[in-house]
Amino acid sequence: LGFRCKALDDAGAYLRYEPLGGAIWVQVSPGMYRWRNIRVEYSQVVTNKAPCSPNRGYSRLVNPGIVPALARGRYDAVIFFTGWGSVTALLGLATCRLLRIPSFLYGDSSLPPPVDSARAAMRAGVIKAIFGMTTGFMVSGTRNADYYAHYGAGRDTFFLLPWAIDNDRFARAAALTTSEREALRERIGIRPDAMAILFSAKLVPRKDPFTLLRAFERMRHRARAA
Repeated sequence: LGFRCKALDDAGAYLRYEPLGGAIWVQVSPGMYRWRNIRVEYSQVVTNKAPCSPNRGYSRLVNPGIVPALARGRYDAVIFFTGWGSVTALLGLATCRLLRIPSFLYGDSSLPPPVDSARAAMRAGVIKAIFGMTTGFMVSGTRNADYYAHYGAGRDTFFLLPWAIDNDRFARAAALTTSEREALRERIGIRPDAMAILFSAKLVPRKDPFTLLRAFERMRHRARAA
């Protein structure tokens, strides 16, 4: 028992994470299931057909070639692993809808933004329309599922595909003795009496790192946590 998939990664004008791209697709393709046989045909293309840049935005990937590729491919299903946030993905989803090819979205979005402006309302309407023409959703977690449901996706179309890690392994690695902790702090230049804060996110307003700093300022007896 096994499966075969063809992964086509459109990088626009910039290569991203090669040579790890193929390995990443092999890792995520099985999802949370165990398969005896897997075959992944991975290709990354640089179409450079649009005003592309490393920045985010729907215009970063504009590849009309996805339409004839899907029409000729005779695919059983298409998974958009990079979500719906590009013109290429939207063209692909629309083509799948027109040709009645099952389409699935995969992403990690969560916490829908407030609808507090006409632009936000328009964005919410567009997302609902996109989700309405999608066959199913590969959800990466509870909040990701809530995000899809918020925009009208039916939970009966959700398939769990979590960003899973070996929790036991990391828990064991984090259980440092006092001497190991002190040695680690010395190695990375943290004084024994200094408090260390780990912030695991991008330094952008949406991730709001300053809330953490404000909480630190208001923290009582923070010197004891050093």
